[in-house]
Amino acid sequence: MKTFHPTTRHPNYAVLPQIQIAQDSSGVVLQELRGQYWSLLFHGFSTLFFLIAMSVFLVLFRSWAGFGGINVDILLLVVVLALLFMFLRKLMIMLCFGPGKLILSKWPLHLGGKTEVRFVRNIRGRATIERLEARLVCTEVVSYKARRKTRTAREVVWEQELPITMNMTSDSIIEATSNICIPLDSPPSLSVRRNQIVWSVEVKAYVANFPDTTSSFTLVVRPEVV
Repeated sequence: MKTFHPTTRHPNYAVLPQIQIAQDSSGVVLQELRGQYWSLLFHGFSTLFFLIAMSVFLVLFRSWAGFGGINVDILLLVVVLALLFMFLRKLMIMLCFGPGKLILSKWPLHLGGKTEVRFVRNIRGRATIERLEARLVCTEVVSYKARRKTRTAREVVWEQELPITMNMTSDSIIEATSNICIPLDSPPSLSVRRNQIVWSVEVKAYVANFPDTTSSFTLVVRPEVV
């Protein structure tokens, strides 16, 4: 795995994002970061810890202040069940699916450019994939200060559903192919201190009797090649 540095050969592209890529015989490989993927489990256990801590606090507070009643018990039960559902959902996805990969025939992309992409993701369990949906998304991310706090606003400025063909050659691997075309009149990728233009491909897998799961890959889109 190596990092794509736009400034190495193209000093004019210093504002482009740095993306980790790998190279193989079929093209450039983008992979979901394992840190982000395994953080699902961390967030799940954090949710479980918060659930237990909140339950203990409310029980102690009720016994100390005489606060309580059936309405509080019902509310607590609803919160507990909601958090438990979120934890189990994240845990099931992590145990059943490996990190996704997106293989591109061309890299980096540019405005008006086209390329073929191939999506690959391992299945660890006996999940049945009903269908896949893919989309190309351009998002603007702006950070600003309000009342001494830094806030971040996100807005999708352009998106398009991608035709995708699923090729399930094995019960343990999801494979699909698609083609993407970057609109010529769209903004290129941008990464500066308080503003970003993020291009990404998102692939959502609909799984029978199981939580759906989405893989996201950040692209680098350069200005139009003249």
